[in-house]
Amino acid sequence: MDFLNVNLAPVVKIRDKVMDNSILFNKIVNGKGIEDYSKWELVSKINSQYLIAKEEVDEFFTAKENNDIVEMYDGAIDTFYTVPFLIRLLNEYEIRYDTEYDECDGYTLAELDILEQGGVDVLFESTELDLDILSEYADRVICNNMEKFSTSLEEFKTWESNYIPTSKVVDGVKYYFFVDENDKVKKRDGFQKVEVGGLFNGVK
Repeated sequence: MDFLNVNLAPVVKIRDKVMDNSILFNKIVNGKGIEDYSKWELVSKINSQYLIAKEEVDEFFTAKENNDIVEMYDGAIDTFYTVPFLIRLLNEYEIRYDTEYDECDGYTLAELDILEQGGVDVLFESTELDLDILSEYADRVICNNMEKFSTSLEEFKTWESNYIPTSKVVDGVKYYFFVDENDKVKKRDGFQKVEVGGLFNGVK
């Protein structure tokens, strides 16, 4: 691919709406934005987010190697959810403490740089996908993710799960959802996967 002649604007627009939802999702889960994290929370989140983001970038390129075009769409959206949020966390750390992040847990700064470049590479590679499909798939994933929360206590009382019910107030809105013992958001019983019926018809 000739990166110098690629028009990134359409895929950046898709990336940004996914990133915005990632920021909101994490804000709801934690009950606060990253600017309100303690240093310990910021460091812990960066290290866990690195592992999540790396897995998604790796899955995108595995799908590309296997010529699995549908999984490339999925990997692109998952990368847009995870890598930009990681970069936001790193920027918050570096702005707040006026130093490069160097508290890596189990990986090196070089590996962190490689991962960031991997996210950029996914952005470029995604321009070869059908961007109308990618945008619609992003909308469906965003909608599906937000369905893990309810702003209605009455509705939430009808949800069933063996996980822990919890709630957080964000920007004056109270969200109800389930978490495990590590405060990771969990799906309620019967939660539906992202509906992709018909979306990839004809995609090869």
